[in-house]
Amino acid sequence: REEILIPMAADDRRNGDLTNHNHRDPKKPRLSEFLTESDIRSEFAHHQTGVARVNNGSFGCCPSSVLDAQREWQLRFLRQPDEFYFNGLRRGLLASRTVISSLINADDVDEVSLVDNATTAAAIVLQRVGRCFSEGKYQKEDTVVMFHCAFQSVKKSIQAYVTRVGGSTVEVRLPFPVSSNDEIVSAFREGLKKGRANGRAVRLAIIDHITSMPCVLMPVRELVNVCREEGVEEVFVDAAHAIGSVKVDVKEIGADYYVSNLHKWFFCPPSIAFFYCKKRSSELDVHHPVVSHEFGNGLAIESAWIGTRDYSSQLVVPSVMEFVKRFEGGIDGIMERNHDEAVRMGLMLCNAWGTNLGSPPEMCVGMVMIGLPSKLCVESDEDAVKLRSYLRVHRLVEVPVYFLGLRDGEEGVRDKDSGVITAYVRISRQVYNETEDYERLRDAITELVKDQMTCQNLPPFGIFRCNNKALEEEEPQTLAKVPEMAEQTEKPIRLLNFVSEEQLEESKKERGERVEDGTFQRDRALYEILKENKDKKDAEFNERFKHRPPKALAEDETEFLDKLEMSKREYERQLADEDEQQIRSFQAAVAARSATPQEPQEAALPPPASATKEHKTTGKRNSATRPFNTIIRVKPQLKKVKATEEEKKEISGPPEPLQTGLALVSYSDESEDDD
Repeated sequence: REEILIPMAADDRRNGDLTNHNHRDPKKPRLSEFLTESDIRSEFAHHQTGVARVNNGSFGCCPSSVLDAQREWQLRFLRQPDEFYFNGLRRGLLASRTVISSLINADDVDEVSLVDNATTAAAIVLQRVGRCFSEGKYQKEDTVVMFHCAFQSVKKSIQAYVTRVGGSTVEVRLPFPVSSNDEIVSAFREGLKKGRANGRAVRLAIIDHITSMPCVLMPVRELVNVCREEGVEEVFVDAAHAIGSVKVDVKEIGADYYVSNLHKWFFCPPSIAFFYCKKRSSELDVHHPVVSHEFGNGLAIESAWIGTRDYSSQLVVPSVMEFVKRFEGGIDGIMERNHDEAVRMGLMLCNAWGTNLGSPPEMCVGMVMIGLPSKLCVESDEDAVKLRSYLRVHRLVEVPVYFLGLRDGEEGVRDKDSGVITAYVRISRQVYNETEDYERLRDAITELVKDQMTCQNLPPFGIFRCNNKALEEEEPQTLAKVPEMAEQTEKPIRLLNFVSEEQLEESKKERGERVEDGTFQRDRALYEILKENKDKKDAEFNERFKHRPPKALAEDETEFLDKLEMSKREYERQLADEDEQQIRSFQAAVAARSATPQEPQEAALPPPASATKEHKTTGKRNSATRPFNTIIRVKPQLKKVKATEEEKKEISGPPEPLQTGLALVSYSDESEDDD
């Protein structure tokens, strides 16, 4: 492998010491011959066999030769981490940045930083915007303008860093299907107009170079020019799919910030992206979201060290350049062939299904959107996920499905059956793809329509996994035989979704009849069965733990019990106080009656005894069963203040004098309490 040496200051310890490079990688002879079809299959032999992988746009791919280079960097770190950190890491990262800087036509290598992915770059930009709102540099309700199909993580970053500190957002709806760049530019101008409404300022515009879902090549240079004309302060281009798909010239594009993943279309292993900050922008308060000891040394240096981690994916960019140079035309030749083949396969699918392309060929890249037949009845995002899962598990075709929800008043595009197209698939084309990958997708959709299958009667995803559990446990070589098996049977896929009578009978013999599948009827109420099961489990639990020592109470449990005991005592004291208050009230009433001569008077009860002298008795109470000196506390009952006429007649003679003080109460042997 040819090594790229970058001159550095001898005293710059961050960049390593050139005089002590003990593990210099040996140079490898450059291969002048172009890769053959066999070489390409060998480079991607680690891909799972038997799967039509037409979704390179999601996670990308990495050839074996680049993986080998990555492994060398990993081992170099593991052999001697200190030497790697001081003499290899910074130099290797600078070499990768230099390659990228030349590839995207940047003015200065310091304008290029290496980050994990486009999401990290979005966080860098939006954190800076959020700080401007927090510090009062931007006014409340100033806006960020973006397309509605912006990547979801970008929208979440706006929520996290911008809207929570007073900023607002305007989402521009991307016309789709789209027929020209003018439609996009016109819609974007309207979005900027909304962003400036009510005296607001557009502080940031986020533009996709290639949208993800739906996939459209955007007129990014024209959109940046519109931003400059409309007075937008800064422009951030989210170009996650760009490098390796289209020619990138950051000076020609003219954005303040530009990010693109290198693991999607540029054959790097995950995860690496380059983040370009125009020289003027790089001098602003722009920092990596992970703060390390390099904070304040510039974004490129901050990004080069965010703590101990695996930096090998960011060190293999020179090795990737060697790989792409083994194709005719290099990376430009790869991009051209991928575009042409993707469009050709897209048109083949359109003709087979009687649908349309999502955008004209000139607005496509290595990814193309193709309308699905309306008879599939894709009516929601959930239906799209279900269809994608079905294709993956049952047909071994990996392809994203996009649901297009029509707004009120939109007529949509109709297919050959005059139905409205509500969903699209996004196919990708990379060097490892073959024509039969797209033919398998074509046949899978065609058979679903022929069998009158819709998203509503497709089996749920859980059944997919259950039916293919055996396939998941087999070796990859077995998976490769699945397409051959499909050719030998008429409809093997649909048979996987149902249980035959023979299979049901065999299952009954093995595990007996069951209620849940209708092979057994309950002879008792469900309540009785559940109660019996509960009692059985309780008995088993008690049997298991009956000999265990009691568990010590935790501190919070002890505190709870203490509080409970205190509350109980307080309640009892409150009851005693209420009883005492009633007795005092009764005594006061008796005293009031004694002041009236013509009314009979009652003896005052003795004051209540203390709680320690109370005695509770049960059963019959008589003089024989109680000690002579026992003082009995009688709970008083409220009586009428004035006696009735009958009571007055029974009173004979003058009233006896009122007895005050303590007295003994005697009972006859026949008396009983009316408890």
